[in-house]
Amino acid sequence: MIRGHMQEAGPHSIISGMISGVSGSDPESAITQVYENNLEWFSPEEATHYKGLIKKMTDLSYRAVDDIDKSNIKPLKLQKKYQFKIAGIEYPFIGYSDLIGERQGETVILDWKSKDKAPSQLNLGAWKQQLGAYALGEMAESNSSELPVAINQVFIILKTKERVEWHQQYISADELSNVMLKAEKLQRYIELDWWPCNIDSALCTDRWCDFYSECHAETLIPAGKFTGMINPI
Repeated sequence: MIRGHMQEAGPHSIISGMISGVSGSDPESAITQVYENNLEWFSPEEATHYKGLIKKMTDLSYRAVDDIDKSNIKPLKLQKKYQFKIAGIEYPFIGYSDLIGERQGETVILDWKSKDKAPSQLNLGAWKQQLGAYALGEMAESNSSELPVAINQVFIILKTKERVEWHQQYISADELSNVMLKAEKLQRYIELDWWPCNIDSALCTDRWCDFYSECHAETLIPAGKFTGMINPI
């Protein structure tokens, strides 16, 4: 889905290029190429939107890198891969954090987001759970009980103005427990082959999900899936 590719090739590519020592024009050119190669997928309105978005993303990325430098965060690893298993869960967790850094001896997990909504509409709770999963991976790798610092660096792109915001997320044992509970629930879904609509997600629409129609063709909770799970006592 081209919209997913455009989002993936947005600020992540530009910032990664700058932090890695690649000139800012190179990742920007790569994003422009993605856009030009997929023009046939866009409506005229979308084509105009994404062309302007490339310039906005580039400008915001320079600001973001400047903010990282001013915050005394030393970049250590881009797109760090985590792969670990939780006791009692058959399937492994695999994920990639955008940036791992260090500040005054503390590990910092930095995750980049881009949104076209006002700050009051940001889904910080869902992002916090994602950072909690990265924190588990970081703690497992270092065999440490110290919780890392977790930050969402958000690109706010509104019609009137753009800006970069910092949202430090205070990860606690609650977030780590929630990650484990979510893993248990997902394993149960796999065992039942049951995938209910994720109606809490902003991506649960026919615009963003190729399975939306199939998913909504059935009842939200297919009762037949529970056969054999509930017994009278």
